Amino acid sequence: MTVELIPDRVIPAHLPILQGRVDAITIPAFRNGEGDPSYPAGFRVTPQTRSLASAVIVRKTGAEAVPSLTCRDFRRSDLGLVPSLFKKGLDNFLVVFGDPYPGHRIEDYDFRKTEDLIRGVLSVFDGPRPCIGAVTNQYAKDQERETARTLRKVDAGADYVVTNTAFDDRLVLDHVDKLRSQGLKAPIFVQVSIPSGLSKVRYPDPRKSDSDSHS
Repeated sequence: MTVELIPDRVIPAHLPILQGRVDAITIPAFRNGEGDPSYPAGFRVTPQTRSLASAVIVRKTGAEAVPSLTCRDFRRSDLGLVPSLFKKGLDNFLVVFGDPYPGHRIEDYDFRKTEDLIRGVLSVFDGPRPCIGAVTNQYAKDQERETARTLRKVDAGADYVVTNTAFDDRLVLDHVDKLRSQGLKAPIFVQVSIPSGLSKVRYPDPRKSDSDSHS
């Protein structure tokens, strides 16, 4: 079992409450918003940086931390940072596309597909490497395309996949069956959480974008 903590709410003194109750703490890289009082859109620290920094704090308490790496924020110059984070004890990463910023241009991304970022991260390791997770979207209208995209992420090196927040058991079970029927052998974790609204669970149709968000 895992629990998700928002980066600006990671308080070391509170973390012992979770000890022995969860297996890991995931820390998302939510996009900055104008309405975010802690990190407004003009704040120069990227959501990915906040996720990584918070994960280091969590790991120092002895808890397992799973920060997020996003195509939206990750640059090729960041590749050298990943082994140093691995040495600090961060040996689990969730690799996602990331909710794009308004007016974003995919041409400006260093990694335009999640599987490209997964390969990039793994390319800097010769021996022991971190465990990589990726997201699969059971709500995609084009299930054939989503299945193919998920398989490409695993082929690129993802060790497991996580569904988007599940609120319809039929949809998520059908999606899992589809992935298994196409040969997926990696573990599939079904995400269960308390969404603040429908927009948090129904993400954009992948036919319109290559993004794959997570909550």
